Amino acid sequence: MIKRTSDLPDPVKPIPAPGRFHFPTDYTILFALILIIAGLTWVIPAGLYQRVASEVVGRDVPVAGTYAPTDANPQGVFDVILAPIAGFYDPVAYTANAIDVALFVLMIGGFIGVVTATAAD
Repeated sequence: MIKRTSDLPDPVKPIPAPGRFHFPTDYTILFALILIIAGLTWVIPAGLYQRVASEVVGRDVPVAGTYAPTDANPQGVFDVILAPIAGFYDPVAYTANAIDVALFVLMIGGFIGVVTATAAD
C-alpha cells in the first residue's frame, strides 16, 4: 500500500540539547543596546564642542580644543521605554525622524510578500 504525503505525520522540530547557547533575537540585542547606552549616560560626562560652518563639508564641524562640560542628562526607565518611539517620532518637538523610512521599508516588505505569495514573476 502506498502512503500519501497527507497521511504522514507533521515534521517535528528537534529539541535542542540543554545548556546549548542560543543566539538572542534581534529585539533582544536592540533592547540590550538601548539599556547599555542609557546606563552610559549616568557614567560618561556630558559636554559640547564649539562648532564652525565648513564650506568643504557643507555643514557645521567641531573645533578642536574647545570641549566644555555641560549639564548631564541621564536617561531613566521612562526614557528607555520611549527610546524606540522617539527614534521614529519626537513627541517633544512634534517632528518625524525616521518614520518615512520605516513606512517605506514596510511597504516594500508588503510588496515583496504579495509577489511571493501569489508566485508572480
